[in-house]
Amino acid sequence: MFFCGASRYGFSKFPLFPASSPSLFPLSTSYVRTPRSRFHSHSTNTEIIEEAVSSFHGLLHRHPPPSIVQITKILGSVARMKHYTIAISLFALAESKGFTPDLVTLSILINCYCHVGQIAFAFSALGKILKIGCQPNTVTLTTLMKGLCINNEVGKALDFHDDLIAKGFQLNVVSYGTLINGLCKIKKTRAAVKLLEKMARGPVKPNLVMYNTIIDGFCRERLITEAWDLFHQMIDHRICPDIVTYNSLICGFCVMGKWSEAAKLFNQMRHEGINPNIHTFTILVMHFAKKEVLPKLKLLLA
Repeated sequence: MFFCGASRYGFSKFPLFPASSPSLFPLSTSYVRTPRSRFHSHSTNTEIIEEAVSSFHGLLHRHPPPSIVQITKILGSVARMKHYTIAISLFALAESKGFTPDLVTLSILINCYCHVGQIAFAFSALGKILKIGCQPNTVTLTTLMKGLCINNEVGKALDFHDDLIAKGFQLNVVSYGTLINGLCKIKKTRAAVKLLEKMARGPVKPNLVMYNTIIDGFCRERLITEAWDLFHQMIDHRICPDIVTYNSLICGFCVMGKWSEAAKLFNQMRHEGINPNIHTFTILVMHFAKKEVLPKLKLLLA
């Protein structure tokens, strides 16, 4: 069990792995209703969902009963179409009929609970995975971290990361990218840099997407000096910037009124063989025109 206490990130902690009894967060049966009532009228895949739900009900009444693999296959297809509450309803119905979920079933359920904001139930499903003697894989653990982040619990996602590492679980670039993106979205970009530095000392190394996310975060926070320093640090680590990197920095310089720096960076980008895209020109036109320096822009683009 993961223990409670003061969070090293300044948030109150909660037991990220439930206690031994999975009833701590019982799987909700409140989703059990006529699945058809959950459809959106504008859905383009209504017929496919209706067919999936019909097939699911048919399976539940089959003799002999189907395997959990067949049940899980339909749940997975419903979840992939983003009908998360329907998948949860179907699972609860199957469980009420005596079907026991396996690792794949519970992983699908975790993903669904995260998308509908039911994080407590997602961690209850994680507790069930441990109870049946399985180890959650990296995809499942990353899904939980993403669920915490998109539900404004980034601090708890960081605590979850630290606890997982302490217990020997393996994470990957997607896991760390999820955390970095979550931090930048809540304007904790400096904390994202600390996580990047921690990564550099471990087996999973930072990549271009992570650097781009943090550079863009700094620029949005008007911390152009920090963005510029990280840009050079990235190059020092032999990670080549791309058009996304340059667009973020050019926009950051323009927002700060540093027109000459923006122009130099634009020329540097072209010198490196990176062609500007429509977003680049939109940034330049918007900011240069706003400050009535459009003639300078024409010279820059000549």
